[in-house]
Amino acid sequence: NGDGALMPQTFIQMPTTPKRKAFIEAYQKAYGVDRIASPVSAAQGYDSVYLLAAAIKQAGSTDGRKIREALENLNEKVEGVVTIYDKPFSATDHEAITQNIPVFGQVKNGRVVPAHPEDVAGDKAVRIKPKS
Repeated sequence: NGDGALMPQTFIQMPTTPKRKAFIEAYQKAYGVDRIASPVSAAQGYDSVYLLAAAIKQAGSTDGRKIREALENLNEKVEGVVTIYDKPFSATDHEAITQNIPVFGQVKNGRVVPAHPEDVAGDKAVRIKPKS
């Protein structure tokens, strides 16, 4: 059952922020499940759609080049469930998730929970990409 296994996670299914709580509840309702089968994939996919939507809105177009340019120069912050994206990309940096964002999860009773609860408490609940 994997109990005790440790792994880095960008998202753990815990309502540590209002945005995460709303995401988890909407997912559970939409799919009729208690446990998200792949929470990291679901959360990062969710955030990706919001980043894409912000870029399309800023570009005023669905043209690929214009979207890329907008993504590399986003004017507004995008609140995701993994992090708050504040200019996450540039012409030379296409990685929105940096090494400071993941936390260690640990399998307990078949669920991934924070290995170190202090990593997801208070102001550490949302880790943000450092400015270049």
